[in-house]
Amino acid sequence: MSKALGRVFAFVLVAGLAGFAAFHEAKLGFDPYSPAGLARSARQRFAAVVLVMDSRNADDQALLDGPLRDPAVKKLLRPFDRYVVDGSDPSPSIRSALSALEVQRLPTLIFRDREGHEVARLTGVVPRDDILAAADRAAR
Repeated sequence: MSKALGRVFAFVLVAGLAGFAAFHEAKLGFDPYSPAGLARSARQRFAAVVLVMDSRNADDQALLDGPLRDPAVKKLLRPFDRYVVDGSDPSPSIRSALSALEVQRLPTLIFRDREGHEVARLTGVVPRDDILAAADRAAR
């Protein structure tokens, strides 16, 4: 590989990683939900939180911009596996996920303990203290 081509490749790689990091941070470190990912969290004994939201809805955005950006919430959720489902996506896989997760209202936060059991479900824009309490239960 020529030096020039190597530099272009390195630039594209770094730019791509920076773009992914910016997207990941915008979603507060939440990865796209998959049933396999949630099952892996339980197998590896990681607590998990699933955020089900409509990216176009003001309440959902208020949850993202408010309580989920709180430093204490971010710190407590750091060791969790974090997943997000965009409930506004009409695809069959998302409809299936909403059904499997038994989501009735958006936004919804679902907390699972290290064994994969649901220990808390919060709906709507909830105060940070409710999120902290639910995360604390899941982390035990």
